[in-house]
Amino acid sequence: MATVEYKGVVLDKERRTVMRGKRQVNIVGKEFDILWVLLGMQGRIVSHTHLAMNVWGKVRGTDSTMRVHVGRIRRKMGKFSITTVNSYGYAAGEMRP
Repeated sequence: MATVEYKGVVLDKERRTVMRGKRQVNIVGKEFDILWVLLGMQGRIVSHTHLAMNVWGKVRGTDSTMRVHVGRIRRKMGKFSITTVNSYGYAAGEMRP
């Protein structure tokens, strides 16, 4: 899977680019990795543990760093929705039952 798309947002894994419509959004490094995991599981809740293991390869010491990166993604993406699921993790996209 080289690209992931959700409501006009397209992530290209090979180029590590994020397009929102025709505009490129400056999402780089770990921010891109986090968004890639969340959109790859769109509509599902992704635990802190799953996200940390897939982005950093470890769990310990990533909680505050993860919050900072998610905050940056939210600021850069505008109305794009990343939902915080308290004490568990995050979700991107419309939640599935």
